[in-house]
Amino acid sequence: MPVARLELLGGFRLRDPSGAEIAISAKKNQGLMAILAVSRGRTISREKMTGLLWSDRSEEQARSSLRQSLVVLRRELGLTSRVLMVEADQLGLREDGLEIDVFDVQTLAAKGDLASLRAAAAHCRGQLIDGLFIHDDSFETWLRNARERFNDIAIDVNRRVVELETGAGRIEAAKRLVGLDPLREDSHRALMRAYAMQGEVALARKQYNNLKEMLQRELSTKLSAETERLASELGATANRSEEIQSDVAPKDTQLTLAVLPFANLNNDPDQALLCRGITEDIVTELSRMRPLMVRLAQMKPGTEQDERDGAGIGKALGTQYVLDGSLRRMGNRMRISAQLIECASGQHLWGDRFDESEDAFFSVQDTIVRRIVSTLVGRMLEDGARQASRKTPTSLAAYQLVLQADNLPFHEEASLNEMRRLCKMALNIDPSYARAYALLATIDLHEWFQLADSTVDALADGLRKAETSVKLDSNDSYCRATIGDFHLQMGEFDKAEHHFRRALELNPNRPGIVLALGRFHIFAGEPEEAARYFREASEIDPYFTPAWYWHDLGYLNFVSGRYDEAVAAMNKSPDSSAWISAYKAAYSQLAGREIEAKRYMAEALSKQPGFSSAKNVSKEPFKKPDHRALLLEALIKAGLPP
Repeated sequence: MPVARLELLGGFRLRDPSGAEIAISAKKNQGLMAILAVSRGRTISREKMTGLLWSDRSEEQARSSLRQSLVVLRRELGLTSRVLMVEADQLGLREDGLEIDVFDVQTLAAKGDLASLRAAAAHCRGQLIDGLFIHDDSFETWLRNARERFNDIAIDVNRRVVELETGAGRIEAAKRLVGLDPLREDSHRALMRAYAMQGEVALARKQYNNLKEMLQRELSTKLSAETERLASELGATANRSEEIQSDVAPKDTQLTLAVLPFANLNNDPDQALLCRGITEDIVTELSRMRPLMVRLAQMKPGTEQDERDGAGIGKALGTQYVLDGSLRRMGNRMRISAQLIECASGQHLWGDRFDESEDAFFSVQDTIVRRIVSTLVGRMLEDGARQASRKTPTSLAAYQLVLQADNLPFHEEASLNEMRRLCKMALNIDPSYARAYALLATIDLHEWFQLADSTVDALADGLRKAETSVKLDSNDSYCRATIGDFHLQMGEFDKAEHHFRRALELNPNRPGIVLALGRFHIFAGEPEEAARYFREASEIDPYFTPAWYWHDLGYLNFVSGRYDEAVAAMNKSPDSSAWISAYKAAYSQLAGREIEAKRYMAEALSKQPGFSSAKNVSKEPFKKPDHRALLLEALIKAGLPP
């Protein structure tokens, strides 16, 4: 029979049997459900529950608060209220009426096969009830312990996936493992080995250097002997690779590659066209990589697979490398094999086999292109590899419209309307243009923050556009950063960081993407880390100072306690919105400059007479409640309405 579903990893989400979301409005009721869910199979006494959620109240007040919470919870649960069990002095959840993701993880992990472990890892989207803040010391202690326990489970699941996965899947699993506990050396070693097994020794060495720097900075400790031994092995591998390169690389450092026509292992005349098609597509994509010169090698008709001498053909053509491959149809599935050979030595640098359905056939081409590029030249061509898999607009006209929209300022209402009009025109031309959806989402987010009467629904509408953009093109850094902004605004820090870091991987030289991670660390309450990203963005482009840069710099100085500098930063913003003046009033108040605070307060109210300090501050996604409380207190002390 259909059951409700409760998801606690990465946030709090409850759905009824039809899949519709059930809104549990009170944070403490979400906490109550989480406590019962984590204790599944066991009931919790009322006394223990009040001690976890209302420990600062008298026994009578706490029990009264619990009774009121249960009444509200039953009403919000509606038809699914049967999942809640209240018997005498005990509370619990009925196991037959509710699925819970944290227990799905444990059930799948117990099976031990790769498919089950992959599914378990997919559930580990973030920490337990991320974004839930209940100001009760007892609950915070319980939550910290529960998060540590489930984080250990997630680490174990992903560690086992790394052991069983191969190729790019192993790298992605190892990256998730590192993300779960960045200070765990064993996780970094797993990622280093995964990179090395794919021939990406440069990335493995970079991971080692990042780990070494992080441990020194965060813990003032050195790497373990085991990690140093692995690094030495990688260094030896890199040196051997450099020796081979020096013997064969032309003086202008251009890399040369011959691509053999993919072999038709079914000997089917119709499939011969398919083999030729995949060969030509791969040549086309690789030709876009400027440092790489690609040639399509011709084969004599009827040449058998065992007669193909890839290295010999490459030498005859004067290329350093050759790509050889084959295709076999098995029912409605395709098996594509490919191998990259260094011609001078005949060494196989990389090889892989892909079994895919016909629907996924074209995705394999992109994978082969990325593997070749990363194996040949590591990071130098990594951006090119991603560009090869990134979706481009189908219309130059749509592209130009979005460029026009993106060039307009966000702090003027007229330009926002024009941006929206241009993006909609672009989507009329090219409905699958991801960047247009992302820009529309950014407009929605900006207006949601600016408008006093904005609602959560308006934010959710923008999030849907951002999600659409990523679905249309997951390799566009702008789309990734945009959805990261929404998750940050909603207090979903794990999701936000995932998308911001993915955006940075896709485009590490774009200052706006670097600053997005800086903004994330500001609201996460990590100003020193935020300042590092601000410095990095400035090194990339010292003149990159859009209007929002000054807002973010103001936030950074605020959380760092540098209030005079926060005012100075905000004064450089061309944005004349009411909230800018209000924040200058708050920062001036904190700096002890009360006369200036009153002036900025009057300026804010002249622009927006109905300005509400509480409404505005409630939209700020500070992870630490103290930052939000300090800003609200400063606004009110400066004379702005509560």
